[in-house]
Amino acid sequence: MSEHVTTPPAPPAPAHFTAPYAPLSDALAIAAFGVQNGVLSPVQRGVLLETSISGSLALITFDFDTAVTVTLFADTATTGTSLLDHG
Repeated sequence: MSEHVTTPPAPPAPAHFTAPYAPLSDALAIAAFGVQNGVLSPVQRGVLLETSISGSLALITFDFDTAVTVTLFADTATTGTSLLDHG
C-alpha cells in the first residue's frame, strides 16, 4: 500500500505597489459598484488587488449581479495579490 502525500500550494505573494492618490481613489469609487452591502464576509465586501511587475494594478469586485475590474498604472509594483476590505 502506498501513500500519496501532497503539499498545499504556496499562498500568493501580497500586492506591493505605489500609486498616486487621486487615480487610486477614483478606481476604488468605481470598484465600489461591485461590492456587496450588508454582508459579514470580508471576501464578499472586499476589493481584490492584483499587481504585476509591468506596473499595472487591477481592482476587482463581484457581487453576483455586477462584476467590476478597474486597471490603472502604479508607479512601482511587484507581482502579488491582496484583499482590501471595502466595507
